[in-house]
Amino acid sequence: MSPNTTAPHLPVRDGYFDFIFAGSVFTHIKDMSAAWGLELARCLSPDGLAILTITSERSLPALAKVAAADVQKAKKVPQFVVENNVDEAYLRKRGFVTLQSSPWQLAALYHTDFFIRRMSLGFECVGIIDNLKGYQTGMVLRRRD
Repeated sequence: MSPNTTAPHLPVRDGYFDFIFAGSVFTHIKDMSAAWGLELARCLSPDGLAILTITSERSLPALAKVAAADVQKAKKVPQFVVENNVDEAYLRKRGFVTLQSSPWQLAALYHTDFFIRRMSLGFECVGIIDNLKGYQTGMVLRRRD
């Protein structure tokens, strides 16, 4: 289901889904991530689970490896990580950073603690899965009552 909007509203009733997988979605959301988190929590059933993937400090070793192979031919995110010395301390200090290569293409890198805090209005984190979608970090969330 794709709402084709940046506004956080999905046309379903509260608690409609038992499982939500947002793979490589929050890797492109900067300003509206907390609002989208609340909307997904609204749509999730009380016993449901959500898995949202992010690019995080846990992704950095894999990104550095990709860039080390050939930084000139590496995709933009691995290049950005290497060229800006993005490490765990960098992400922890800032919470998240973004690389916007065009008006329609944005990459967001989060520190997992920051992302958990952003999602904590609607969710509690019950697990973290490394390298779930390539180098992305899977955040396993349960709706907060």
